[in-house]
Amino acid sequence: GRFCPRPFEVLVSGQSTRWNETTNLTEQVMGSTYLCDCAAWLPFVAGNVVEADSPDAVWNSTQAQEIRRSVLDGDYSYCSRTMCPAIVNGVLPRSEDVTAPRLRRIIEGHETVLEDGPRLIALGHDSSCNLACPSCRVGILMADKAQNEQLDRARDRVILPLLRDRQVGLHLTAWGDPFASRHYRSILEALRDPEFDGVKLYLLTNGLGLTPNTWTAMPHLAEKIVELRVSVDAATRETYENVRRPGRWEVIRENLTVMGEMSKAGTFRRNRFAGGIQSVSSDFFLDAKDPISFVLAFVVQSANFREMPAFVKLADQVGADVVVFQKYYSFGHEGAAVFSAKDVAAAEHPEHEQLLAILQDPLMQSPRVIQTFIGQLAHPPTS
Repeated sequence: GRFCPRPFEVLVSGQSTRWNETTNLTEQVMGSTYLCDCAAWLPFVAGNVVEADSPDAVWNSTQAQEIRRSVLDGDYSYCSRTMCPAIVNGVLPRSEDVTAPRLRRIIEGHETVLEDGPRLIALGHDSSCNLACPSCRVGILMADKAQNEQLDRARDRVILPLLRDRQVGLHLTAWGDPFASRHYRSILEALRDPEFDGVKLYLLTNGLGLTPNTWTAMPHLAEKIVELRVSVDAATRETYENVRRPGRWEVIRENLTVMGEMSKAGTFRRNRFAGGIQSVSSDFFLDAKDPISFVLAFVVQSANFREMPAFVKLADQVGADVVVFQKYYSFGHEGAAVFSAKDVAAAEHPEHEQLLAILQDPLMQSPRVIQTFIGQLAHPPTS
């Protein structure tokens, strides 16, 4: 049979919906956990990081054990055979070819309850952010007092215990911003304690909160970050302040310059190999030949696509290792007509031909540009 290590290594938190039988409405659930990098690949909830009383209630829940059983038995009952790229492309290793000692022990012992915690924790359950980017939401969202009290409990009961005295990678954040969220920021603050020396950080941020003052106030971050990914979506003031509301161009430019100087000095690359243990790779760069430390990201839409070549130049100016151009997706926060008007990657969009011409620009062939995602812009999936 085939073996997938993710349910034995990865814990991801996010938001989901459930039916409320009292109100007869669907409600948003904060803190749902998954045992895969992407909930669409393994779309079954294993627990809830906000509602759990202990790490074990999330990591070794009945659901988590059953998901692991399905992998060990080879039936993969909970995985999406149409969405998971490893299943679709047939690249999962055969069980007998797995050599890593820990995974070998798990396979041979048919272990579904794991004494050690995840190697990679990706938190995305708090949507608090200081921006209201049209590509993501219609207004600024911040956790209220009651939610923050719940989040404090989750931090103390579940999240910090999973990180304490362990070699583990921590991704912040798939949703919201690590510096705008009171919750995530409190986790980052806690990491200054020596018992979290084994934590390596992968940060995804809009970059506005990562000011020179933040680096000074939290000096331990510079010793923990192995990968810094900044969503910018523009190369000029006018476009930036339209697609990243209410962000200020001069603030992000100064912050990017500081990040670039740190990256060029080798700060983040050193961290990756500190202690002789390399964390689990992040999702974008599983196949990267060289470690990637500083990334600029750009969600392609009708308001900004003409600035893609200039964005590659910006990445060069600030010293980013790579540029990631991503397709614009709907998160259900806007009407179909509004989404269609922005989705310039759609073949039927009136500006799609202009986008295709821009993709042929010599700057877009730069080795800095991750080509994996360019195909989705030129030939987006039809489903």
